[in-house]
Amino acid sequence: MPCSGSGSVGNRTTFWRFRNWARTRAFAVPFHCQPNAGENPVTEIVAAVQEAEAARGVLKAVGSGWSYTDVALGPEVTHVLDNSLLTRVLSGSDASSPATAIFPFALRDSLRESAQRFVHVEAGIKIHRLNCVLDAVGLAMPTLGGSNGQSLAGVLSTATHGADVDLPPIADNVRAIHLIGPGGKEWWIEPAGDESLSDPERLAAARDAGRLCRDINLVFDTELFNAVLVSCGRMGVIYSVVLEAVDAFVLSETRQADTWENIAPQLRRDVVNSDDYVGPRFIEVVLSPYTDNGGTHPCVVTRREVSDDPPLPDPPPQPDLFGMFCNINALTPILLGLAALIPPLIAGATAAVLAALSWMLFIPFVGGALYATATGVAITAATAALVALEGAIISLLATPGESVSEKLSNVINLATQVGQGGIVAELINQMIIFIRPPTSAPVVGQSFRIMTGQAACDTPWTDAPNCMRRIDGLEFALNASPGSETLFNFINDIFALTAEFAASNRPPGLGLSLRFSRATRALIGMQQFQRTCSIEFIMLRGIRGHDAFLNRVYAIARRHRAIPHWGLIHNINGSQLRDVYGENHTRWRRQLMRLIDDGGGRAETFSTPFSRQRELEPIASCTVPPALVNLFRRILDGLARTRMLRGATKFALEDMKKNPPQNKEPDKKGEQAEVQAELSKSDNKK
Repeated sequence: MPCSGSGSVGNRTTFWRFRNWARTRAFAVPFHCQPNAGENPVTEIVAAVQEAEAARGVLKAVGSGWSYTDVALGPEVTHVLDNSLLTRVLSGSDASSPATAIFPFALRDSLRESAQRFVHVEAGIKIHRLNCVLDAVGLAMPTLGGSNGQSLAGVLSTATHGADVDLPPIADNVRAIHLIGPGGKEWWIEPAGDESLSDPERLAAARDAGRLCRDINLVFDTELFNAVLVSCGRMGVIYSVVLEAVDAFVLSETRQADTWENIAPQLRRDVVNSDDYVGPRFIEVVLSPYTDNGGTHPCVVTRREVSDDPPLPDPPPQPDLFGMFCNINALTPILLGLAALIPPLIAGATAAVLAALSWMLFIPFVGGALYATATGVAITAATAALVALEGAIISLLATPGESVSEKLSNVINLATQVGQGGIVAELINQMIIFIRPPTSAPVVGQSFRIMTGQAACDTPWTDAPNCMRRIDGLEFALNASPGSETLFNFINDIFALTAEFAASNRPPGLGLSLRFSRATRALIGMQQFQRTCSIEFIMLRGIRGHDAFLNRVYAIARRHRAIPHWGLIHNINGSQLRDVYGENHTRWRRQLMRLIDDGGGRAETFSTPFSRQRELEPIASCTVPPALVNLFRRILDGLARTRMLRGATKFALEDMKKNPPQNKEPDKKGEQAEVQAELSKSDNKK
């Protein structure tokens, strides 16, 4: 049975308001639980899971809320577990006793000499803090993505990756997982055999010494470990993991402007078709889907190598790709050029109207008056879009603020109305260079700062500007193993699609980023190929034709059996998921069934429409028509949510009786109305 504590779920809030980072999701959740950063927060996680199960609710853990979709949190969730206070390093220094920590005591003999590299850490820690914690003891993560604001649990659960050609994604640096699964059952999971981290007898001794719950399942099972490693929150709450770090290292980065037509043959020869890769450690290609005046597609290639040179004290950070449409300096020259075209266009439109209506002047007596009236109306109609475009450009250049991307969408839509859609290609080609400015000399810095653009550890962390929240992100993993042409065929199809939409006066605002990595061990990690190329789409939201373009991109992705990133826009169903993951999808579902059966919990506790639509559900012992199953689940979800809302209201009223609200406290009804209004806006946008 699960280990129990005091029954506390930590800090509790009712009618908690959630908005994800990209502002594409907003919900009011009946119950919000935040385990405390105390001696044993695991019991509070267990209590939260048991409370949700007793109420037949749905519980999901949430960290930074960076996912674009409902993979982390959806409107049907009744209980949220906020892990933002769970940031401790749990490793100790005493290898002879488990009195204070599980590790390094529990390590296998063959790993004890390198004990300092195995770091046991709570999974709520943010990547930027983890980087600094490791750096303080002379360690680093071997690979990282381009951002640092996510929680570690979120990074692992969605298979986030870097661009280190011969390294797997971040999740593959995990050596052990502490999971609270269905029923509140605790699991300590490691691979079996020589891949295991712990000596089973020492791990059991650490459990008996009180370092772990006495009823925890200590499991050495490679298949279960590979399933839980990337599980999108469907298998439970990841409390902590043991990471295998490396000695801190320095990277040297260079960036070079090029064209796809020039770099593609090099990638085919040196990366894709190379069985024994000997090129740069890191390769990223930021690419425009539009041609330049020479008929080629501009790109910037970033390369990184480990360096023995001393790091710069403050290396210039590499701008986040999602800031592509937020750089007013890149936009200004092109917008000024467009603005200069508008007066002649207005003059031309005015002259055309005057000439077209000049026949009115020959009407006896009233011709002059009719001409004056008609031309005034016609000139206003003919030039309205041009005048609006001129005003939009002036507004964008005069007061860009944090709404640059939103104003830019408006400018582009107005420009296409007056036949100036060619501005989009100019903007994208220019911004590729601004977001990855070519270097005249290598940029040398600490690995984590070069990889994520992070500031120095003694500098307070700051979130990305609001402008970047108006950008849509999606990514596909493609087969880039020797002999495969999938990557190059996919790119050619995207080029053709972009040209088609531009020709129909619906030019998409997007840039592309290509990064390479090795295959993952995770059953449903995106990197399923011997070598994977991940192609990220950075798209300006709000442009005419945006949704239609996205749908076509997904059709191309399905044709090439591309696998979408779990944490970005994820438009895929269960049959399509089975097609790209194959037997691994079935194996993953079997392990989920094992967690439910052995834990004695409800199958529905961590289940959401997101997981059901993708068949991330246990394989049942009997077959029931999916339509019938989904119907009953919708009914039960509705009943459970109604019950939760009633319970939350009762809880809030009882709390108000005990602790009368002060004037400074928020009004619950007002907050609910605000959230409902925001949800309505979100629904309208959809």
